[in-house]
Amino acid sequence: MKQKWAAVLLALMMTAPFGARASFSPAWDALQTDPRGVGVTVSDLSVTQLSASEDALLTLNNLLTPLSLSCLSAPAGDFFALKGPDMPELLCRIETDDAFVPLVNLSAMERLFTQSLPALFDALAGDPGPETEEQSTSFRVLGLSPARKSLTVSQEIWEAVPSKAREAFLSDAGQAFLGTPFAQALAEYLSGLTLQGDMTVRRNLDAAGGDMAFQFSGRVSSLGQDARKVSVVLGLNGDIRYLSLKAPAVRGKNNLQVALTIPAVTEAKKKHSQKITLSVKRVLGDESWSLSDTLTLTNSLSKGEEISVSLTRKEEENGMSRTADFRLSASPDEADGLMGSFTLKLTREAVTLSVWKGALRASPCSRDPAVLQAAAPAEQAAQKLLEWFVTLRKGLSYEEQRHLDHLLRTGRWMNGPSVSPLPENK
Repeated sequence: MKQKWAAVLLALMMTAPFGARASFSPAWDALQTDPRGVGVTVSDLSVTQLSASEDALLTLNNLLTPLSLSCLSAPAGDFFALKGPDMPELLCRIETDDAFVPLVNLSAMERLFTQSLPALFDALAGDPGPETEEQSTSFRVLGLSPARKSLTVSQEIWEAVPSKAREAFLSDAGQAFLGTPFAQALAEYLSGLTLQGDMTVRRNLDAAGGDMAFQFSGRVSSLGQDARKVSVVLGLNGDIRYLSLKAPAVRGKNNLQVALTIPAVTEAKKKHSQKITLSVKRVLGDESWSLSDTLTLTNSLSKGEEISVSLTRKEEENGMSRTADFRLSASPDEADGLMGSFTLKLTREAVTLSVWKGALRASPCSRDPAVLQAAAPAEQAAQKLLEWFVTLRKGLSYEEQRHLDHLLRTGRWMNGPSVSPLPENK
């Protein structure tokens, strides 16, 4: 399970989904909105539990602890920096789509709700459009919508929509799941989207007449293939965000389900808290894949704004499960950032693979833009990292190199890169 956990936290900090929201933490909010961007730096990294000899674990920690790893998101782009003792810093540009996009792209979902879906509905409806129905609809998490506007859309109506409105919707719908294993298949499916019969489209309104939830239900296919019965709800009510997608195949074992809940920040007993959940399930014949994310944020105001973050991710593929538990405790520092410590536990089939610990600091990005612009390009990052590692490894004793190579070749504990074994004799 390859996880960029500093990058995951950076993505959380830089993403304020669906526009303005109630404040979880002034320090957290300040990092989100700082025009300089934000950087997350990990130091004092160590592995406290690992299926390896004590000598191998000591070798690994002697190598890791002096390192400083940073993920940076600035106006100039996104970067990875690695610094070790007596080693020049390695600074690489990285692709945002690969490093900092969470499993669900909340920015694309925001565009769907606030821009492309309203524009698509208006284009489908034409002028003057449907009248508002005084029809109450209760939505899970979102609450009660007192009124709605409804459309019945045929393939002829769909094809008659101006391409600009249709393509903006299809693009944002595809990008909403850019980080998932099915992102490419979804984009290809949407590019050939056709309606198999009439599609019901509803624009559910809140008490003030604003958009609260969009609904789609009906049968679709892609160029006449892979027919599915689709039911979608995408909604916003105050600080609450909700997505439900169900797309079972009309025939055969082929299904996709997604549910995302971002509740409002709650305040009780001098604590701000929020629990975000995401579940994804995909079935394709005898192959299955599912993921469950639970992100819990707590801000203890009585302790001087002490922030706790926990992220639990459980992934199952064809009956095999993997779990990652990330825990962070942090407090504001004097330099407008957050400083704390974290623990990451990786398990497979309920067996602990490794436990990582370290210090973590998040702060406004202070790097010189000119230095960032001179960073190694993304296509060279992997090679630069390998060269940096080989140089670092040469500073170890022969026995230490053997311990390290064995750990990397074993791979099960971190899915790391394979390293050619050293010769048996010096």
